[in-house]
Order: sequence, then C-alpha cells, then structure tokens
Amino acid sequence: MPPHDPGHIERLVSSVRKHRWILLLAMGIGGALLSLALMRQAQQSEERLVALAAAREADDYAAGIGHELDRGLERIGVLADAVAASANLDQRQFAQTVRPTLLRQKIVEAVSWIPRVSDAERQTFETQARDNGVLDFVIRQKTPEGFIPAGQRDFYLPVLHLEPSEIYSSALGFDMLADPTRKSALEAARDSGKPAASAPTLQLVNDQNSAAVLLFFPVYNTSSVPPTVEQRRAEFRGAVGGSILIPNVVIRALGILKHETFDFGLYDVTDAAQPLALTLHSAESLEPLPPGSPPPTDTSLTQRRTLPVAGRKLELVMTPSADFVTQHTSLRPGIILGIGLLTTGLVLAITAGVLSYGEVMADFARQREATNAQLQQRIAERETAQRALTRANDDLKALNQEMERFVSAVSHDLKTPLLEVDMMVAVLRKQLGAGKAHEDGHVPPSASIQRSLDDLTHSSKRMRKIINDLLEHSRAGFAPVAMKAVFLEELVLETLDDYREQIARSGVKVEVEEELPHLTADRGRLSAALHNLVGNALKYGCGNPNPVIHIGATQAGDECRIFVQDNGPGVPDEFHDRVFDVFQRLHQDEEGTGMGLAIVKRMAQAHRGRAWVTNGDPAGAVFWIALPHAEP
Repeated sequence: MPPHDPGHIERLVSSVRKHRWILLLAMGIGGALLSLALMRQAQQSEERLVALAAAREADDYAAGIGHELDRGLERIGVLADAVAASANLDQRQFAQTVRPTLLRQKIVEAVSWIPRVSDAERQTFETQARDNGVLDFVIRQKTPEGFIPAGQRDFYLPVLHLEPSEIYSSALGFDMLADPTRKSALEAARDSGKPAASAPTLQLVNDQNSAAVLLFFPVYNTSSVPPTVEQRRAEFRGAVGGSILIPNVVIRALGILKHETFDFGLYDVTDAAQPLALTLHSAESLEPLPPGSPPPTDTSLTQRRTLPVAGRKLELVMTPSADFVTQHTSLRPGIILGIGLLTTGLVLAITAGVLSYGEVMADFARQREATNAQLQQRIAERETAQRALTRANDDLKALNQEMERFVSAVSHDLKTPLLEVDMMVAVLRKQLGAGKAHEDGHVPPSASIQRSLDDLTHSSKRMRKIINDLLEHSRAGFAPVAMKAVFLEELVLETLDDYREQIARSGVKVEVEEELPHLTADRGRLSAALHNLVGNALKYGCGNPNPVIHIGATQAGDECRIFVQDNGPGVPDEFHDRVFDVFQRLHQDEEGTGMGLAIVKRMAQAHRGRAWVTNGDPAGAVFWIALPHAEP
C-alpha cells in the first residue's frame, strides 16, 4: 500500500486507540507477574540459606554431643583397664583409683565394680564385704516397696564398689541381673567383649530424676578377650560400670558451642518402633524441660543427626525457632518486588507517552493531507490560494508549536518524578542530619530511615554500575578491535597502581613474575580484563589470613596465557563454566554486578581467544586468559 494513503493512516490511528489500553494492561500484568516470580525465587533462595545454616548448626551440635559422649566412654574404659589389672581391690583402693578421674570431669557421674558371684560363693562374698567395712552388705534387688535380698539364682552381678560412695552408697549390693535393662546391657558386654550401653534408665539414687545411660566394660580372668562367646562367658570376671546423665552431657556440649535459638531433643532410637526421649530443651534456655514435656514440632527445617554410642543409636532432633529464621533472612525479596513494580510502572509510563506521541503524529499527518488537498483545489485562484496557504502555514506553525510543547511536556513529565525522588532523598538526608532533640522533647526520626535512604542511594549507584558494565560488556564484544603492541609488565603495574589503596588496606601480598612477554592486543580491552581479574582476586581472596595474589604469563603453543591466582576459597568445579555467564555470582552477600568475568570472557573472544578458571594448589582459584600469539 502506498505510504501516502490517508486510509492507511486512519486505520493505524484507529488500531492504536482501540488496543492501547489492552496493551498497557497486558504489560502491567506481565510486569507484576515477573516481579512476583523474582520475589518468589529470592524467597526460595533465602529458605535454602536458612536450611543450610540450620544444617551447619546441627552438625556442630551433633559433633559436640558426640565428642562429650566419646570422652565419657573413654574415661570409663581407662578406669576399667585399671580395675582389670588388679586382682582384688578393696573399697579404699577402688576409690583411690576412680575418684581423681571423676573429680576432673563432669561427664561420668558414677563408676562401679560389679563382680560375678556364684550362688555357692554368695554367703562368703557378703561376709567379706561386711568385714571390709560395708555395713549390712547383702546382695539385693529393688521392688516398688524398696530393696530386699535378691532371690536365689545361679549367678549374681552385685555392685561391690561405687564412687562417689557418699552419694550412691545405698546402691551397694544391688544385683544388676535383677533389672532387665541393666541385665541386657551386661550380657551384651560379656558376650561381645566390648563396652555396651543400656537403654535409658533412672539412676538407683538420682535427685534429678533424669534419664541416664549406663556403660558396662567387661572384665575377664584372662589378660585378653577370649576368642569365642562360650569362653567369654566361662572366663567372665565381672564388669566396670559407669553412668552418664544425658542432660549433663547436652548442657556441657552446648555450653562450649555458641547457643543458637533451637528447640531440640535427644532420643534413643535403637528400637525405631519405640523411640525413647533422653532429654528435651527449649530455644530459651539450655536447661532441660521437665519430664513429660511435649517434644518439639517437626517443620521443613527440622534437622536429624544420628549418634552411635556403645551399641545404642541416639538421634538428635533440632528445630530452628522463629528467631533463628529471622536472624538468617533479609528484606531482599521485598526489595526485589518493589524494584520490579517500580520498573513496571516506569515502562508503562514511557509506553503510554510513546503511544500518545504516535497519535499526535498521526493527527499531524492527517492535517497535513487535508491542507495539501485544500491547496490543490484553490491553486487556480491566486488570492484564494494565497489565503489558504497562509492559513495552512498558520495551522502548520500551530501544530509545530503544539508538537514542541508536547515533546517538552513528555520529557518534563518523565524526568520530573526521578528528579523529585533525588530532591526528596537529599531533603530527607538534610533533615535527618540536622535532626536533634528539641526542647519540647521531640525525638528525631529512627536511624532505620537513614539506612533506607542509604539503601536507595546504594541501589541507584548499583544500577548505574550495572548499566556501565552492560555497556562495557557490549563494547567488549562488538566494538572494533584496535590491535597494537602491548608491554604486559607495564600494563600489570598500571593495573596494580590503580588498586594500590585497596591492596594496602587489605594487606594482600602481590607477586608478579619477572620478564612478562610482549604481545599484540587491544590494550584498552586487555586493561579492562586485568582490572576485573585483580579486583575479583582482591574481593574474594582476602578471606585467607595471609592473602596472596600471583600474576604471571606462560607460552603454550600458539597462545599467550595470562593468569591471576589467589589463595581464597576457590571456585567449586561445578561452577567453573557458569562464573563467566552474565549476572552469575557465587557469593550473593558480596558487592558486585556479576558482569566482571563476563567482560573478561567477551574480551578474550574478541581476540579469538578464551578464558577459563582452574583450582589453585593448594587452595584458591586461578583465572586464565589465552590470546593467540602474535609477534608485536
């Protein structure tokens, strides 16, 4: 269709007017949905970070509790070896052997010697015990009414010596075989030749009424553990028992660690069908909850860790509290949503302005066509044509003026809101800076407002940085490459001189290899790439107590390979390719736009080269730029 066809213009104007609001509505809905999707993605990222933090805390807590249990097991084992080395210890010798170890720690609460006594030896054994100072000693068992003499059986395992005796003296003579829980653990230790733990049980004398785990170390008549079960049973001499109060273990372990806000419980899950609670703790205190308290409610962040102890399996269950979740989350999702909605609003305003401008241009074209038609009709009459031409010129001037006013108004309307935002930020900063307590007691605004303004200023600066990096990224890939001779050593020293203040402030040791090669390249692009690599090494390599940056180059075939190495945390293997993508950042909490390494890659590609990263030895990351070798 010819471009001067008036019908085409009319149809175009009609189509724009008809579908303008549909287009704007669709753009608004799309922008809002995109903003919500980005916010949800940020929320999921925050949830993953909270889960990782909870997992790290659970690992630390499980390691601490397991360490304390292992220490208790080790101490009882040392005492068991000392008792086994002596043929017959009296109460005084037993106390001299055991008491120093008990006084030096708080894990093992009590230690006892439990000899094997046959029914034929029972009377003589009881008489010798009374003669050695244990008044009223008799092999006993416990009933709901109290202790009574043990019923007759082939063998007995009574408590002969017990420390600290002043606390647990009433347990002397208690036959372990009369209690099913203790009997099961003792028989397991006897038959296996290894220490065995009992199921959770109450101490015979325990004012705290807390669950305890009893550990039994078998002692045989032989110097070593007999090889078969039958021989172990025949040579079984007795056992050294030790009790560990689980709440004390947990309190000691968590007292060493930094206490976070967690609800947690420790359970015996040896029998998975019937888990037994050993101790429960709330997020507010390290002290155990009273017996019968309900266990913590499982959530998606609940962490479970298994702790094996002498044949038993314990499970630590930790649930982060709301305070923990709050401490490990940020306002980033809300900020992303706000920025997305603001951007959508600006795009809609610009689009509406462009569409309105198009309608004005269409009206102008239509008026021009009408004027031309009038001129052609009156060209025969000079005066009429002159008047028509004058009117047409006047109309044209008016339209031009109207167009100028419209363009000025549109430009002003688009710029004014942004200018007003900058002015309001400046005014608010000035008011906050001058805010002091007045005589009438008026309190200045909260410092959080100042932080919000700082965040807004920071976001504006970051947006400008992103735009500059995008432009640099575009120039790195598409602008013509100006190849000329480059002295690499001179370029490296210029780059380091630009970072001299940051290097001095961070205490980084910079090592530059001698006799760096000369090459042919685009000096501006290569300088930008080196700046990005050195800045990246300074940013992520300074986490090491002794940060070092090493810069050098090697010749490999027809390539000149330039590298920048740091001794920071390095880059995981699965991210070696992704770190060079646009907006790809491994550390979300660091400053940066995620464009630096993408610029390096585009620079290398513009030279028909390549860029990659490898792991340092022994640590850190090595970033490489390979350029085709050409003599300058």
